[in-house]
Amino acid sequence: MSETINYVFTFYLVLTIFMAAISAVVIFKLFVITKKVDNCIVKRTLRVVLSSLLVCLWLWVFCYKHLYPISLAKYEYDHDICETKEGIVCEIKRTGKSQIKITIDDVVYTVLGFSEDQNSVFIEKKLKKGDFVSFQYGKNSHYVFLISKQTQNHETEKG
Repeated sequence: MSETINYVFTFYLVLTIFMAAISAVVIFKLFVITKKVDNCIVKRTLRVVLSSLLVCLWLWVFCYKHLYPISLAKYEYDHDICETKEGIVCEIKRTGKSQIKITIDDVVYTVLGFSEDQNSVFIEKKLKKGDFVSFQYGKNSHYVFLISKQTQNHETEKG
């Protein structure tokens, strides 16, 4: 699990830095293009508004929606800030190449796993709606670090 979290975190960190560089180039081009505008107020307004919108969009999409959740999960995993719970699986849904959303007792959790990852294969092939599971997850991130199927007499099948 540590390798998967580190890989996904590194990917989103590099993507965020790359998009910051692209945004900086676009803002620089914006300043070059608006240099031709004669009216100083219009020039400054265009520069401030468009640059602010681009920076806010970058912050929202790449920093808050992508990088923050995985960095929080990485921090919780590295510092063992997790809880253990038991519950019944309500829904399992793959949302991307590296993420599976699993709803347990009406709470949505995220599991990192690639198609060849053992945890991912376990979740998609062995777990079904209505299964009773025990799982360990990040306290604030709701990323599942370890999940196992439970039977009525508490035998476990590790995933």
